[in-house]
Amino acid sequence: MKLMNRANKWIALMLAIALSVVFSSSAYGATTVTLSKIILSTNEVTLSIGDSYSLTATGLYSDNSTENLTVYSTWSSSDSTIASIYNGTITAKSVGTATVSATFDGVTQTAQVTVTKKVKALTKDTQSLDLRKGETATVKLTATYSDNTTANVTADADWSSTNDNVATVVNGVVTAIGAGTATITATYGSKTVTVDTKVEVISRLEASQSKVSMLLGGTAPAITLTATYSDGTTADVTTSAVWSSSDADVADVVAGTIRAYGAGTATLTATYGTKSAAIVVDVDKTSILSVSDDSLYLSVKGTQQLTLTATLAAGGSSDVTSSATWKSSDTSIASVDEGKITANKSGSAVITATYNGKSVTIAVDVDVAKYLDVSPTKLTLSSGGSSTLTVKATYADGTTADAASSATYSSDNEGAAFALKGKVTATKSGTAVITVSYGGKTADVTVYVDVPSKLTTSSSQIFLEPNEQEQADANAIYADNSAEKIVSGSATWTTSDSSIATVEAGLITAVAAGTATITATYNGKSVTMTVYVSTANRIELSKSQVSLLLNKTETIALTATYADGSTKDITDIAEWKSSNESVADILNGVVTGYKAGTATLTATYGSKTATIAVEVDATSILTASSTNVYLNIAGTKSITLTATLAAGGSSDVTSLATWSSSNSDVAYVSNGVITGASSGSATVTATYNGKSVKIAVDVEVAKYLDIGSDELAMSAGDSPKQLTLKATFSNGSVVDVTSKATWSSSNEDAASAEGGLVTPYKMGKTTVSASYGGKTATVTVYVDMPSKLTTTNKTIRVDVDKDVTADLTAVFSTGEVDVRKDAEWTSKNGDIATVKDGVITGVKEGSTTVVAEYGDLSVTYTVKVGLMDELTPSTRLITLSVSDSEQITLTAAVDENSAPQDVTSKATWKSSKASVADVKKGLITGYAKGKTTITATYGGQTVTISVEVDQISRIELSQAALSLKSGNSSSLDAVIVFSNGDTKTITDASTAEWKSSNVKVATVKNGKVTAVAYGKATISVKYAGKTAKLTVDVDTLKYLETNYVNITIAKGATLQVTATATFMDQSESDVSKLATWTSSKTSVATAKDGLIKTYAKGKTTLTVSYAGKKFKVYVTVV
Repeated sequence: MKLMNRANKWIALMLAIALSVVFSSSAYGATTVTLSKIILSTNEVTLSIGDSYSLTATGLYSDNSTENLTVYSTWSSSDSTIASIYNGTITAKSVGTATVSATFDGVTQTAQVTVTKKVKALTKDTQSLDLRKGETATVKLTATYSDNTTANVTADADWSSTNDNVATVVNGVVTAIGAGTATITATYGSKTVTVDTKVEVISRLEASQSKVSMLLGGTAPAITLTATYSDGTTADVTTSAVWSSSDADVADVVAGTIRAYGAGTATLTATYGTKSAAIVVDVDKTSILSVSDDSLYLSVKGTQQLTLTATLAAGGSSDVTSSATWKSSDTSIASVDEGKITANKSGSAVITATYNGKSVTIAVDVDVAKYLDVSPTKLTLSSGGSSTLTVKATYADGTTADAASSATYSSDNEGAAFALKGKVTATKSGTAVITVSYGGKTADVTVYVDVPSKLTTSSSQIFLEPNEQEQADANAIYADNSAEKIVSGSATWTTSDSSIATVEAGLITAVAAGTATITATYNGKSVTMTVYVSTANRIELSKSQVSLLLNKTETIALTATYADGSTKDITDIAEWKSSNESVADILNGVVTGYKAGTATLTATYGSKTATIAVEVDATSILTASSTNVYLNIAGTKSITLTATLAAGGSSDVTSLATWSSSNSDVAYVSNGVITGASSGSATVTATYNGKSVKIAVDVEVAKYLDIGSDELAMSAGDSPKQLTLKATFSNGSVVDVTSKATWSSSNEDAASAEGGLVTPYKMGKTTVSASYGGKTATVTVYVDMPSKLTTTNKTIRVDVDKDVTADLTAVFSTGEVDVRKDAEWTSKNGDIATVKDGVITGVKEGSTTVVAEYGDLSVTYTVKVGLMDELTPSTRLITLSVSDSEQITLTAAVDENSAPQDVTSKATWKSSKASVADVKKGLITGYAKGKTTITATYGGQTVTISVEVDQISRIELSQAALSLKSGNSSSLDAVIVFSNGDTKTITDASTAEWKSSNVKVATVKNGKVTAVAYGKATISVKYAGKTAKLTVDVDTLKYLETNYVNITIAKGATLQVTATATFMDQSESDVSKLATWTSSKTSVATAKDGLIKTYAKGKTTLTVSYAGKKFKVYVTVV
């Protein structure tokens, strides 16, 4: 904490002084850190009566460090009857103005507080804006107060934009920055309104060509991108649009020019505002076919001669018009002969020209409109009113014609509106869609007759206590975006629950706790408001459990938290209930215990409840000296039971408790002494004063059984063999229980096992089981049978037409025997490998399994014919330039123990994209920019090698972000990184495209970024289909303040005020001449560049605006 830091620095200073006295030959020193100034989170606050607002006080010290001084400062108000303040929180009391101040360490800062009447409605004079880049528009804001008076609060509201890259707003003045949409929000007196804003929103976007054919490395024809606005005007937006490519490895747009990178097809998409246009680009490395015009408009009987040109990659071009094959999709509309197109009748057709395997198409429109534009597209009329539409047909050749009188019109609701020869007439209230048709094209116009498009309210949520009232507002918005109309008095108001809240002409009265929905309806449109009456989000108790001694009390508190974050102690007003009033009850938050026992207290407030568990004169803990007991039969164990009281202290209650056993045949209990009766498990329960504790008891229950062996091999006639069974108990003791166990044999014909004595009779297998104390152990007995089959190698590798002999051994009790020729052998797939007496023969390349069976045992072999275990290329990644080659070496190994062999020339090689790079016997050659995968296959194994030709992985900028002041510059370096790690600087490259998202904030040229004015901008560089970006912050401020806050000045006098901006790096600058100065009453005083001039007695507020920050100076002229 800064306070502690300052103390430490003073201690350091005193120590330094002391040391300087003792050691005069040494120089010591310390710098005192002092508080330079206090900065408040705002210097002007406007509140409605009853509202509150929290200020933050930040201390700026001489070492440029900062500290939050809010709770350490001394706060005061010039008039606490208007606005009081405590620890920075201002509470509005009555209408007027007051000055609040924060003081710490002798430094003071003030803020002006204006308290207004309660705002019941907030309206704006426009519903939406449609602007061009650079245009401005002013939104006027009007507040309606609880006494029905109104005021222009445009300059006093808080304004914000959802997207500053599209539109910004200062004091209601909206400035269009870039294409897109944004929502402007204004807040005043807890009410909020919004204005939908469109910038450069166009009706359509057109490219001069929809298809382009290019040779690799060639030059594309110039493309023009034209935007058409709703008013019919057009603009060239080729360089302003955002371009993207479906395959940047084939083609992309850099600085408005199409560049080809590799053979193939890519779709280039240009986006401007909300519209986009696409251009299909074909890049060929051999030849291209182009036509003199790919889109024609003709009148009936009109003709047009086209020229078809073939261009070769090697250079040169020729006119192939007469050599090509020409075809029309519909000769009745347009026919073609050696490139000469003749229009026959109205309609559309596609002409195709083909030469040497390549084709181009030409769209032909005969007396057909390409576009039909109707304006306006929305109409708001009163009954009996009318309006004339503008209908314009645009043809493929760019010519236009007025089609209003020639078009046909239809209405989906003639009762509301109809149209004839472009004139729309409204008949009665309702909505109609007028459809305009001409030349095969249609356009719709929506007509609203005496119908609002929607109702809005600035009071969507209302919080009240019983008997409180608040006036809600309802505002009608019409489709033509005319000013809002307050219809609160004309609307029909209803409530979902009159027992909670009632409403009359928008005046809401709270009745009882709960939630109700208030609905206002006007001309078919509705808006709803939610009213919360004494409705808490949650209620919380100060404790969840209380332990009391008899007749003792304890106080608890109940707190409600509301949706707006406020809290309230509701202990005395909540409804309380006890589940057992004879044990405990509560009154005004005081819990009293009446008799031993437990009770649950429930608090109810509105729809919320909270509970607290109460124990009276009860044990809070009952413990046993042991909770797990192991006994032998007839063994005993004494348990001590201890009760610990909630009030403190403990006592031995062994003899006072009630004891019981879940199974007295296994274990019984008396006064805490447990006796084992028979083998098994039981649970002993001790109960005292309503509490219980349980003890798990095991009597001669084995934890493990050990029979000594899992398998036993014997021959018929052998002497019997005695097995020994040992039990391990939970106390760790081990006991021989052979004679006590129960023994059995699964196959008495093979061997018996009485008392663990195993006697063999004849060939076979049996499982001998021994059971004791709930556990069982088993041993497998083999009589004259092998216990298992073994082989030295379960994986057999064999070449095609070669043999390999597998080995098979049976393990008997007397030893091991080779049973290869006695076993039964089978192959799962005889097409791959066959087997006889263990001799495996390879048939063809592949993998299968061979099974050898002997008795009831078997062994499975994996057989691999002509397969390799490993296939390894000399490298997994190759980076090439076009025309470069690189040789890959491929080695194969049969298994991990064999030496690898070179199989480069034997393998099968393939490229996934031979146009980028191809391969022959491991030699890879690059042909065009791009990526491909080389696949090598040999011996059942496949490996892949990634190949990249002229491939750029990314672009890196020398800085991740920039923060500049207006007029300053900073240079960036752009470096491309190839996939193999090589780099190249492209900062000044002609093919690198540098852009700024907002040139009014920052510009860029060849990497040099220059700050223009306050705001944010994104700087991007694009090269070969890759893009890198960074954000530039210009004139980002921490604070804006003036050397005066409250000024009293004589009429006719002047005063120079200094406006100081503190930037994020703590540097300061005098911005008096850069800031904007406005006066709320210019007849009293004005200001420019900080110089105040006075004209008449009175009061005015000067607002200083700079870089998104505002500061207010209050001037009184006497």
